[in-house]
Amino acid sequence: MNSKKIRDYKCFVNNDEISLGEVISSNKKRYTDAYIKSEPMSRLSEDYKNIKSNIYCILPFSNTIEAEAIGADIKYGIEDIFGPRARKNICDTMDSILQLEDINFQEGTAKEVLSAIKILKSKGEKVILEISGPFIIMDFLIDSKKVYKSLRKKDDIGFKVFDKFKRNILNYAKEAIKAGVDVISYADSSAGVTILGPRLVENSYNMFTRDFLIELEKLAKKEKVLIHLCPKIAQIIIAMENKDFKEVDLNSEKPLSYEEAIFQIENRIKYEEMSVFMGQMCINMRKTKMYSGKIKMIELLEE
Repeated sequence: MNSKKIRDYKCFVNNDEISLGEVISSNKKRYTDAYIKSEPMSRLSEDYKNIKSNIYCILPFSNTIEAEAIGADIKYGIEDIFGPRARKNICDTMDSILQLEDINFQEGTAKEVLSAIKILKSKGEKVILEISGPFIIMDFLIDSKKVYKSLRKKDDIGFKVFDKFKRNILNYAKEAIKAGVDVISYADSSAGVTILGPRLVENSYNMFTRDFLIELEKLAKKEKVLIHLCPKIAQIIIAMENKDFKEVDLNSEKPLSYEEAIFQIENRIKYEEMSVFMGQMCINMRKTKMYSGKIKMIELLEE
C-alpha cells in the first residue's frame, strides 16, 4: 500500500458560542441525569439544538458510552465541571480487555442513548450520534503505554482487541440505525498522528481502521446513512490509501453552512449513488460557511 505523508487536523474548540456546560448550569434540575437517562438526555439535546438554532440534535454528551458499556468505571455527575471520566483503569494488560463483556444494548447507558434517539425521532427531530473509536475507548480502560507497546509489536493480542472493538462499534452503529439515527459521526481523537506518530498510525490502520471503515461503509451504503468522519481519520485514509477527497457540488445559489451541507448530503444519499463518508472539517464547525459551493467526500470502496 503506497502512502502519502499523514497530515494531522487540529481539534476545534469554539469559545465564542454558548457551551453545553452553560446550558446545563442554567437549569441543573431540568438536566439531572442527562448523561445517563434517555428522557433528560433527549431534553438537553433538543434544548441545545434550539438554543443554537441547529438543524440536528446531537447525542450523547460524553465519549464514555462505549467504554462504560464494556466495563469501564465511569464517574458521572451533572455538577462535575470536567464531565464524565474514568475513576480508574480497570485493565492491567491488553489481554484483560478481551475478558470484558461485549456491549449489551438492552441495559445501561448504551440503551438509554438509543432510547433518546427514538424519543427525538418521535418528535420529528434530526439526530446525529457521535461514536468513539478504540483509542478513545481504551483511554478509559488501560494505560496508553501498554496499548502503544502492543501496537509497535503488532502482536496477536492487539489484533484480537481491535477485533473486539470493531465488532462492538459496528453493532452500536447498527443499533443506532435501527433506532432511526440520521447521521453517525465517528471520531477517535486519540488516534491522530500527533499523538501516535506515523508508525503507530500505520500499524493501527492496518490492524483496525481500514477493515472497520470498510465494514462501516458497506453498512452505511446498504442503509443509506451518512457517516461523518473526524478529519483526523479522513486525513489518515487520504495518506494510507494514496487518495484525494472527491468534491461534490452542493447545488446551492447561496453559501451553505457545514451543517446545511451535511443535511443536504444526508438526504441525497437516499436517492443518489455517492460516497457515504464526509470528513472535511470537525463536526463542531457546523456553522462554518461553505463559500466554495462544494463539499469534500471520501470513499474507501471504489465502485
